[in-house]
Amino acid sequence: MLVSVFYRNKCAKSQFLRIAIREMFWEFHEYNVDDPDSKEKLIQLKKGLGSGFEPITPAIQTKEAYSHELFGIIEYLYECNPTGSMYSDQPSTRLVSRTILYRVFRELTPIWERYQTSGSPDELVAYFRKSVPLIEAVIQGVKAYRSNIEIPCYVDILLAILTLEANRHIPIPNKEIRDWISTMSNRKSFAELIPEFQEE
Repeated sequence: MLVSVFYRNKCAKSQFLRIAIREMFWEFHEYNVDDPDSKEKLIQLKKGLGSGFEPITPAIQTKEAYSHELFGIIEYLYECNPTGSMYSDQPSTRLVSRTILYRVFRELTPIWERYQTSGSPDELVAYFRKSVPLIEAVIQGVKAYRSNIEIPCYVDILLAILTLEANRHIPIPNKEIRDWISTMSNRKSFAELIPEFQEE
């Protein structure tokens, strides 16, 4: 099945979705909505499926903390993933993972938007430091959070995006997190979108 993704640069939700799709090996097309041709595709999509002539704002760019649109997208991709689950095999751990996603998106989205607008990393770095215990817990419980130990889950991807962005401004003090983020950043899915962290 072909998946089309309309994304915005420097949007955390866009980055999350684009990396997740790469980990699932979907056949996909990507469209940067700041590109005039992609904007026109969105206008045509709205004209075909609804009404009006303005481009649809992608759900991944809404101000809602964890929009039902994004939730629906990742749940559908999870159900139909051709390479296995992006959640734990255990129902209770899947619930924990969804709770983490909701909470982190809810808190991170406004911080990320202010960071992109102001250029100041202070709030983002403070949120990363606050999230270190959660990141450590996910790393230590990797076998519980992943259905396939070789493939990152949704929670891995979101926390890695946060960690890499914080790492632009501060060193990662925890060796366990440094080792984990080194492995994540060298995965093809991350290297294609965030190549500056890939090790030679």
